[in-house]
Amino acid sequence: MSVTIVRKTGLLGSPGFMTIKIGGQPDEKIAGPSSELDLNTNQTVIRAKLFGCKSNLLPVKDGQKVEISTRFWSLISIILFVVLLNLSRQIVPSEYLFLFNFGLLATFIIINLVFPVYQLKLLPVIPPENY
Repeated sequence: MSVTIVRKTGLLGSPGFMTIKIGGQPDEKIAGPSSELDLNTNQTVIRAKLFGCKSNLLPVKDGQKVEISTRFWSLISIILFVVLLNLSRQIVPSEYLFLFNFGLLATFIIINLVFPVYQLKLLPVIPPENY
């Protein structure tokens, strides 16, 4: 069984190898914009992970194409984190600034580890035309 993985994760998912968790099998590491996975079964479930951040579970079959993208809320959460970090210097009293920023960072990390950051979806497979 062969499944094609296409990474369109942008800046958030670009560094390093992304791990693909394959149901009942060892993890596969992929790099680059496109990779092909050889699997032992006709149907299985996959999940992508990068630095502890995960994706949704997606059932796949032989010959399918899967796209990995970054969820929109993940990008918004990074922008919100940076804005709140900069605003905290003006709003929070200086004696509580470290504690506030630590809590903000801890909240950001926990949210990104609990909720899926990446989205797996099936792409249509266009069969080659016979000439």
